[in-house]
Amino acid sequence: MVDYAPSKFKQWYYTVQPWLKFRPNTGRFWLDVVNILILAVIQLSIIPTFLGSYVYIDLITPWLITTIVFQRMRYSTGLCIITGLIIENHSMSPAGLYICAYWMICVVINLTRSNFSWRLTMPWLATFVGASFWITGFELLVLYITRDVSVFEPIFVLSMIAKFFLSIGFGMYLCRNRFSSIIDEKIGTV
Repeated sequence: MVDYAPSKFKQWYYTVQPWLKFRPNTGRFWLDVVNILILAVIQLSIIPTFLGSYVYIDLITPWLITTIVFQRMRYSTGLCIITGLIIENHSMSPAGLYICAYWMICVVINLTRSNFSWRLTMPWLATFVGASFWITGFELLVLYITRDVSVFEPIFVLSMIAKFFLSIGFGMYLCRNRFSSIIDEKIGTV
């Protein structure tokens, strides 16, 4: 007689499987914070170690945008504040500037998201372009105010352009399988 009962490992795996998905908008605040922390380590420590200081890839902003679209204002505002604190902890200008930038993105998305059909590609693309433009422009403004001369180097300008397009590409990759499976009524009510 063959026993088809799952092993203890499979039982444990099936129990924790919903929590092991590394994706935006898990629906659990603490798990979203842990995912943001993992992305912060990848974006701020691992990528610069392997690719150098001129290659900057923004992974956190598209991840955060995808979560903001689906969550309520209180949830997404808390996540924006924690994300801003994480980024500012590593930046050279920790004065609440990233918190303000992410909070503004959160407010704009929460006010406009009911007007879009998130099943289509264009609202996602427009949101990622706007958010990437805002964060990139914000970072350039901070560098201009601090009078950092590296802003005028061509390699830095190319790295900012690459960061802009890579951020949009990563965001479109994150929401690739959400185009046809989203019901518009679920936006902001999770």
